[in-house]
Amino acid sequence: MNNNDRLSSLPETWCEYHLGDLCKSIGGGTPSRNRSSFWNGDVPWASVKDFTDNQVFLKTTCETITNEGLQSSASNLVPENTPVICTRMAVGRCALTTRPTAINQDLKALLFSTEVNRQFFIRLLNYNASELERVSIGSTVRGITLHDLRNLILHLPSDNMEQQRVAWVLDVVDESIAETEAIVAKLRNIRAGLLHDLLTYGLDEYGQLRDPIVHPEQFKDSPLGRIPVGWSFSKFDVVLTDIEAGKSPDYPDYPAPSGEWGVLKVSAIWPDGFRAIENKWVRRRVHQNGAFEVKNGDLLISRSNTYSLVGLVCIVSDAPPHLMLSDKTLRLCLNPERGLNPFFALLLQSRAVRSQIELNATGTSGSMKNISQELIRNLGLAYPEVEEQRRILSLTSTIENEQAALFSQLTKLQHLKSGLMSDLLTGRVRVPESIEVRSP
Repeated sequence: MNNNDRLSSLPETWCEYHLGDLCKSIGGGTPSRNRSSFWNGDVPWASVKDFTDNQVFLKTTCETITNEGLQSSASNLVPENTPVICTRMAVGRCALTTRPTAINQDLKALLFSTEVNRQFFIRLLNYNASELERVSIGSTVRGITLHDLRNLILHLPSDNMEQQRVAWVLDVVDESIAETEAIVAKLRNIRAGLLHDLLTYGLDEYGQLRDPIVHPEQFKDSPLGRIPVGWSFSKFDVVLTDIEAGKSPDYPDYPAPSGEWGVLKVSAIWPDGFRAIENKWVRRRVHQNGAFEVKNGDLLISRSNTYSLVGLVCIVSDAPPHLMLSDKTLRLCLNPERGLNPFFALLLQSRAVRSQIELNATGTSGSMKNISQELIRNLGLAYPEVEEQRRILSLTSTIENEQAALFSQLTKLQHLKSGLMSDLLTGRVRVPESIEVRSP
């Protein structure tokens, strides 16, 4: 789009500016790391690691410096309510300071020469972050020149009140997102505590949690500590009927189109569940094997991954046809008279089992670890009869359903915010003047 077309498409009362027309920038620096008297003082000191995508406020910093460190370096102390933007590494990430803050050399503080609503402006910068990333340079560490930063084209309403109304609408959505995230986090903690108790004490025939203090006679000793009397302790091999592995043919890292064959990557097994999109398209018929195809309800485990993710398990859900196991994604086949897949998906992520996996995982790489089928078969597990497994799953499903509903609500809010940013920050949709907003 040429300049004339771009300007003609702007809403009435909106104007086009270069960033440099609105503000000037100042940089920062880093006090000497060799002087302890320069660090851990009362002055917040911001660096790239303090910024995330779509951040609005810079409330805390990972590091602080002293006044001596500030005065003895190129760092600058910028005022409260100042936009600060990353110009190196996380190019385009930005936030408003909430108190006077020192900055390092990878950041620029933007000091306005004209009246602009700061919260509107920081959201506008976030919306245009991809353009800054596009013009950044560097093969390993990306950065943007001051010239390119100053030449960033921005569209904004000339009326400060309209800027304020747009910022207020997005603030309301952000508050709803934050409230929902807080409830999700609380529910996640409740679930974690409940799972610990259920996988340690179990539920009696009346659906009540056993109490080892009130009824110690209901527990017995095991290699994992005290467990309910009716529970078994054994190697996992006693519950397994088979461990099935696929193959990993060499194909580009591109997911299979709908209806085509694909082979799962280890990233298909994730803490939040099964991710079918994490696969590679298998084009040649010779590599397409129906015996390796995964089905809904399958219990999968990752044979290779990072230290914290190796041995992760999940239940397959919403799987399209023709997705296959790889040699690093294994299918655990259980004897249905001894174990239910959803219950063992919970049990295998318990601390007692995770500690065995993490202790025995092998690999010379500092990042990637491996577990063998032998290690999986030799895991020591404590578990109840199938009927009690069903009672435990019935209780956990209630919380999981609540979590799913909240995640759905959170996703809708995030999509709403994305759509609102696209509409309101370009002027395609105008916030009515009749809307009363809170004072900034």
